Amino acid sequence: MGIFIQSMLVCALLFASEAAAQIRVDEARIDDRMLIVRGVVSKPGQIVTLDRNFRTRSVRRGQFSFRVRHTPFVCRIELRSGGVQKTVKVGNCVMDNSRG
Repeated sequence: MGIFIQSMLVCALLFASEAAAQIRVDEARIDDRMLIVRGVVSKPGQIVTLDRNFRTRSVRRGQFSFRVRHTPFVCRIELRSGGVQKTVKVGNCVMDNSRG
């Protein structure tokens, strides 16, 4: 197999793995001063990080969830997993302009 074809196959595999890595958020809301986030990542057993402070590991079929006492400053959260980052708007959230 020629070098060009090998290079093309490597690029295709890298692109496919990047495309497969994803974070889907099914729920992100505040309820009784608790932040509730539920979603799915590409694989089970992946570490999912919320706002760089909270961590969990995805379970069967890649599901993850957070239930933490945390109010995001601008009603948005950042999730990271497997080299992928996603910013999500939080429902039922009121921005706190008193914090500075």
